[in-house]
Amino acid sequence: MLIKNTNATDTEKQLYKYAGLYLIESSEDCLKYAPVHNGNMDIFPAFIDVEQDYIEYENMIVFDKLSESVKLNSWYDIDIFGLIYKRMEELNFKKHL
Repeated sequence: MLIKNTNATDTEKQLYKYAGLYLIESSEDCLKYAPVHNGNMDIFPAFIDVEQDYIEYENMIVFDKLSESVKLNSWYDIDIFGLIYKRMEELNFKKHL
């Protein structure tokens, strides 16, 4: 399966380098990121050719553009939460507090 993120933001690159989270699906409604195991996480690749078995769909993070919310499917630490928040800001999600 070929996945690509040729216009990645700095935050997307940090999500990949820190936790292997890579954009696996993009639509006008949502963005889906999942940990991808392809070897080297030190350099952000614009393209990854990976087998389905090397994508952790069960640990996906979904940014829902319609509701401006995020769905988490795993345990994440404070650093990931900081990066998720930065990505929400990049997507212009509104603060509700």
